[in-house]
Amino acid sequence: MALAALGAAAGRDDARARLHADVVLTSLGEAARQGLEAMMETGGYEYQSEFARRYVAQGRAEGRADGRAEGEAQGRH
Repeated sequence: MALAALGAAAGRDDARARLHADVVLTSLGEAARQGLEAMMETGGYEYQSEFARRYVAQGRAEGRADGRAEGEAQGRH
């Protein structure tokens, strides 16, 4: 059921999709949440929804920007 709910959330605008995904994940019991997260974290899983691909790409871009800023700050000291 959680996978179906996350799939339905993927068709919404970014802000609403993130909200729905968060509600789904926080509504699950601990074992179900851990199982779903483990399934989604496997290195070979390819995101199916445009929302997930965009959200992951955004996180990676933010991480790279943070890393560059940290590297520049360290280089000045």
